[in-house]
Amino acid sequence: QMKIPAIISSILFTVVLFIKPPDPFFRSMLLRGVRAEKSTDTPYGNITTGLYGGERTVYYHHRPLFYPGDVITSEENIHYALLQRESYDRVLLISGGLRKHLGELVKHPIEEVDYVELDPGLIAAEEARDTVCGNMKVKVIRSDPMTFMRETADVYDAIIQLIPPPSTLSVSRFYTVEYFRMVSEHLSPDGIFMCTPMPWFNYSPESYRSGFSPLFNALSSVFSHITLIPGTMLYVIASEGPVSPGIAQMTGQKGIVNSYVNADYLDDNEIRLKEEQIMSQVDRTAGMNRATRPVSSLFANILSLERMGMRGGIIALLTILIAIPFLFAARQGLLMFASSAGLAGYGMIMIFILQMAVGNIYILSAVILTLLMAGLATGSVLGERLALKKISHCTLLLTAIFILTGLLAPMLVTSPPGPVTVFMFIALPLSGIITGAVYRILTSRDAGMVTGKVYSADLAGSALGYLTAATLLVPLAGTANSCFILATLILISGTVASLTIKQ
Repeated sequence: QMKIPAIISSILFTVVLFIKPPDPFFRSMLLRGVRAEKSTDTPYGNITTGLYGGERTVYYHHRPLFYPGDVITSEENIHYALLQRESYDRVLLISGGLRKHLGELVKHPIEEVDYVELDPGLIAAEEARDTVCGNMKVKVIRSDPMTFMRETADVYDAIIQLIPPPSTLSVSRFYTVEYFRMVSEHLSPDGIFMCTPMPWFNYSPESYRSGFSPLFNALSSVFSHITLIPGTMLYVIASEGPVSPGIAQMTGQKGIVNSYVNADYLDDNEIRLKEEQIMSQVDRTAGMNRATRPVSSLFANILSLERMGMRGGIIALLTILIAIPFLFAARQGLLMFASSAGLAGYGMIMIFILQMAVGNIYILSAVILTLLMAGLATGSVLGERLALKKISHCTLLLTAIFILTGLLAPMLVTSPPGPVTVFMFIALPLSGIITGAVYRILTSRDAGMVTGKVYSADLAGSALGYLTAATLLVPLAGTANSCFILATLILISGTVASLTIKQ
């Protein structure tokens, strides 16, 4: 008697979901005080449009991106950089929105502006398009910034990068010494580069200093002159020619009329005093934020947790999450646990290497996981036919692949996409096949009595590998050293298994 009403209710519920999607309702709950009207998920993030205080605002990853009356940020984003020179033939604006900045760009003598945005959803959200604004030609380019710079030979008088701080490995690649060198190759001899690597606080905790120091060291190794201007963000301006924090004086000299960036609101002496305060806390021995060791992403996340008052709780939760998989690492599944953890961590490392070489292409990230899973399936079925019959052989082969990747990592992160993709399509399935063979060897013993324990160790190891590689190993140890650590883990567990398990 319940079947027909249940079917009718399910059909009606499904129709309602199509007519009125529930996503805006839940976004309104997440964005307190905002009445979400539309929510769109792209391969790169969530875009929510809603009303806040009666004003229509576009949120990207739950952060306000476009909203009317955003005068202070718009003026700071453009004038802090462009006041440094008299005129510009070409300017490159990377992310941050185009239309909100056009009114500030036209205040400077610029011939052409190229706007590069990775997410096509953001371009559609603000209806950005090629146009002519005054005497300035504007071109909209949908591309990954790193991919764009690799493919173009254009030179710019100013590059303004408004990408958020490096809180993830994907974003951290835009704040590495390798990326800064790429930027300098596309700048004119005294061209200006500006980025916003950190928020600005009057008080800087240790995580702030630890995250900013490697960024500053990387930038100072490429550019001769750097100045810091605290504002809604920490604006870092770099060039081979002189740059100045005297914003109020330069605004008056050039006769630019602004609502905020002028002598009425800004004091050059105060800006210099704050700059000296920040510079005094920079640790010049902290190394550089590199593609092979994006350490700033870890400290940027710690800083975000401190701002929310959650540092202790999150660290405790992370410790628990890391510890839980070890409960499933029984003696019978120790090698499987280590192999799966190594394979999962290896997959995360390859995703980061791929992003550095090719760009933020989510389809290829999915391909990496597909190659690993396909390799696991193949190895578990055909491992014996492929002469993968002994644990010792599998251990040595898997260790060799990880060590080889570690040795090649510094070259892979700066290589063209072709060689990196070829290496990926060879190394990933091969490592998956070997790990799958380990599973077959372990589960074929004792009439299959240990299959459950091996399988639980397999899943627990994968969880541990994915978690620790992305959050700790790559930022702290670096890409190459992470591969060596995983290789050591495999070698030790494989040696112990070879000596204790009858094959």
